[in-house]
Order: sequence, then C-alpha cells, then structure tokens
Amino acid sequence: MLTAGAERIERLDRALELYATVPEASSLRRDADMRSVLILQRQKKLDLAMEKGKAMLAADGATWEAYGVVGGIYGVSIGRAFMAES
Repeated sequence: MLTAGAERIERLDRALELYATVPEASSLRRDADMRSVLILQRQKKLDLAMEKGKAMLAADGATWEAYGVVGGIYGVSIGRAFMAES
C-alpha cells in the first residue's frame, strides 16, 4: 500500500493525497479517513484534524476508535490553548 510507505518515510503530505483518492464507496474509506486525521494531528494541523474528525463522527457507522481519536485531538487543542494563556 503506497500510503503506508509514504507515511513511513515521512512524506505525510503525499500520504494525505493518497488517502484522499480512496473512493467513498470503498470499505477502506473509514480507515483512510482515520489515518488522515492522525497524520494531520501529527503535523499539528489540529483545526483540520478536528474538522475531518467531526465529519467521521457524523458519518454512519462511526466507531469508538474514531471517538477516541477525536477526543485526543480535542484534548491536545485544549492543552495548547491553556499553555498559550499561561
């Protein structure tokens, strides 16, 4: 899978591009969305990660794993806001 290879060699923008090509009807779409959210979080693009994460939660069949990932992003965002105020 090209996307996993792109992630491993730190070509995260390329991995995001490849995950975006997974068809909506594919059984791999949910996994591609999850990986995309995790990459965006890793890149510290928390607003984009949260936006995509909320879309995952709004979709039919949202998993507990998705809720956990979005909760983690939310926690990091709150922590950064708190540190910025200090």
